[in-house]
Amino acid sequence: MGDLRFTLDYEEDATFFCEIINKLKEKIITISDTDLIDFVLKNKLYELNTSLKEKYWDNYNTGKQNEISADNET
Repeated sequence: MGDLRFTLDYEEDATFFCEIINKLKEKIITISDTDLIDFVLKNKLYELNTSLKEKYWDNYNTGKQNEISADNET
């Protein structure tokens, strides 16, 4: 699934991680990557932050455009 976000850029990402931690409790310490992904998919936790994909890339591209503009001014 290409919509999984395991980053902490936005408030929704923090909510995503909090949900994982709250549901897994102590298991969060020893869970394998594969089991964690399966857990997120099974519990549809990806729905908490999957909408951020477009927002992230918009912000990223805006930042790049600003860098290019600044470079062209010098």
